[in-house]
Amino acid sequence: MISKPNRSPRGPILPFLLLLLSTADASHVVSGTTARLPMSLSTVIQDLEAEGASYVTTAAFLTSQSVRRSTCSSLLRSLFSISGEGDHDDEVIYGETTAFGKKLDDDDDDEGSDADGGGSGVAIACPSRGEATVSEVSSTVVACGGTVVYVADEVDLGRGEGLFDALGPAVERLLAARAAAESGDGGGGTTLKHRPSTLIVVFTGAASAAEIESSRRLFEASAAKMLRSIIQPVAATSHRATKLSDVFDRIEYVSSNEKDVDMQLCPAGGKVGRKNSPSAREPAEVAGSVRTVVEAGLVENVGPMVEMAAKVPVKQACPRLTGN
Repeated sequence: MISKPNRSPRGPILPFLLLLLSTADASHVVSGTTARLPMSLSTVIQDLEAEGASYVTTAAFLTSQSVRRSTCSSLLRSLFSISGEGDHDDEVIYGETTAFGKKLDDDDDDEGSDADGGGSGVAIACPSRGEATVSEVSSTVVACGGTVVYVADEVDLGRGEGLFDALGPAVERLLAARAAAESGDGGGGTTLKHRPSTLIVVFTGAASAAEIESSRRLFEASAAKMLRSIIQPVAATSHRATKLSDVFDRIEYVSSNEKDVDMQLCPAGGKVGRKNSPSAREPAEVAGSVRTVVEAGLVENVGPMVEMAAKVPVKQACPRLTGN
């Protein structure tokens, strides 16, 4: 059906005003920081709370070895829908920004939304590959509760190595931290105990459903090898992780053309901004996770070094996967 044109001179103005009103409270970056991870997460969490966020979801943005720096930069902005038009969008620069906070566009009419509160936000850690140490990346993933947005390059997928240089040690540390917290050892307290987590794998060079499915099979095959290679905690209450679903509660595979991945971080598959989302935590609790990671000695050269129950070396890198 073709609508009739509005001949009123005020016609075009009203939709424009409505657009301004609708975007005024849209999702937007509130701050970015260049401080060291994982401590820098605390800064953006505080900024989100100051903006009125009652619930915060955290995630780490990681990439495989062959993802170019320019691609990392463009994907960081496109995947999280940072247009460059916001007041603080220029504070998100891959290689400089270590973490940024984004206030979400919460729908107060949505069932389960925090209509009486200040809404929600996401705190995204983005350690730069080649600059952040293995310890920083691993401790950041632990501080984020295990939720990760991971970019896998098609070159690394094809050759079966370079995929888990960062993610492998992070999974190793995450499993050790969970086991130590559950057993009461390692000084982790309750904040490091297993909480629902999401892994979103972004494939470069894959656009169609068939291409994504093919990449998924390659990724999961390499992931199984990685899980066999890392040190895992031995406890009567735990079993050895043999597949990614043993580590992450929800796994999604998407193309590099995806937008608004921050809205897909909910482990239950619902809207991440809803207060009943398993990933949504009060700012104080999320900041407590960061503080606990530092106090537990999971970061090199920061605070007392506390030996983990699984005795996983902080500096141990995951061996390259060559098919052996």
